[in-house]
Parts: sequence; structure tokens; C-alpha cells
Amino acid sequence: MASRRLLRATKKGFTVAKLTSLYYERTKNPETETLIKIADYLGVTIDELLTPEE
Repeated sequence: MASRRLLRATKKGFTVAKLTSLYYERTKNPETETLIKIADYLGVTIDELLTPEE
């Protein structure tokens, strides 16, 4: 299931390296355009994307 999502994400213009870096918080300052694309892909707002769950 996760591999299908990853494949769809790479078709949307995300690289596996970029997604991995973001997931493991290796990217210190992600570009705004990247955040917009990810939020759009996930169907959430940028605020929801950046706000940690409690």
C-alpha cells in the first residue's frame, strides 16, 4: 500500500530522496513550492501539514 502511494507521489514530481528527507526531518528549510505540492497531494492545508499532532 505504501509503495503505491510512493509511486503515485513520484509521478506527481516528488523524488524518493526528497520525500525521505522531509519525512525524517533532514530538510531544514523546505521550499514553499514543495510544501504546497505535498499539502495538495495529501488534501490538507499547509497549516495542517506543519502542525504536529498532540
